[in-house]
Amino acid sequence: MTQTQWSLVFEAERSIGAAAAAAAAGVGEVDGNEFGGGKAVIFAYGPDADALYRVMEPGLRALPFRPAHVVLRYGEPAADVVSERVEL
Repeated sequence: MTQTQWSLVFEAERSIGAAAAAAAAGVGEVDGNEFGGGKAVIFAYGPDADALYRVMEPGLRALPFRPAHVVLRYGEPAADVVSERVEL
């Protein structure tokens, strides 16, 4: 990942976090990122995965990276929780 791509991910993380806080208090929060192996991951947590995704979706779709996807997880962090993959 180039420095420009890293900058785009950091900027997206900041704008997504601001949108979540401003648009829907209590929906959740952006909580960091991970880079490596040609991939970038932005972590976000909240009590309702669908509500959090609705707030974050415009910022996520604006990212220039493709292919890209979101994994919505329903429940506490565990290996056996229900999850859904959404292609961007």
